[in-house]
Amino acid sequence: MHKRKSIRLREYDYSSAAGYFVTICTAGHEHLLGRIADDSVVLNHIGQIVHESWCWLATKYLYVALDDWIIMPNHLHGIIFLLPMMQYPPPAQNITSSLPDTAA
Repeated sequence: MHKRKSIRLREYDYSSAAGYFVTICTAGHEHLLGRIADDSVVLNHIGQIVHESWCWLATKYLYVALDDWIIMPNHLHGIIFLLPMMQYPPPAQNITSSLPDTAA
């Protein structure tokens, strides 16, 4: 199997707040996520799971914002933004844990 050379910058902190273009490929570039029909991608069950999982990222992680993205039969392209820590609220459990107990 061909091993690709990494194009990552050695000194760059990829966890820093910025926008990133991401490509995720299936193993062996097999068409595992769907098929092309009438010039459109038709996702199968696995492709639907990838779709839901990509969207879930922005709901699970408050510091994640998604921009344009597309799922193809054998890969996903997407733009993901990691937001600075000061641009999102603290997790809900931290807010509610400081509220007084009203059950008395």
